[in-house]
Amino acid sequence: MGEVFPAVLTPEGDRVLPTRARGVWRALFQLAALPFGLVLIAFLSAVMMRARKATVWTGALGLPLLVVMVVGFLVGT
Repeated sequence: MGEVFPAVLTPEGDRVLPTRARGVWRALFQLAALPFGLVLIAFLSAVMMRARKATVWTGALGLPLLVVMVVGFLVGT
């Protein structure tokens, strides 16, 4: 049958999820992803319907979420 080794998914002592600052930024990225997706749908709908006021409001709402997502992704990985 060959040699048998115990299954090891991660080296001993390592954690699956990052902790401290990296873990917090990663969690912020994940938390900002859902509202950003919803705002993006509203923004694209407003652009297609040429609703200028709605485009400005959804753009202003989505921009901070986008910044949080980008920073969270870059710092959290």
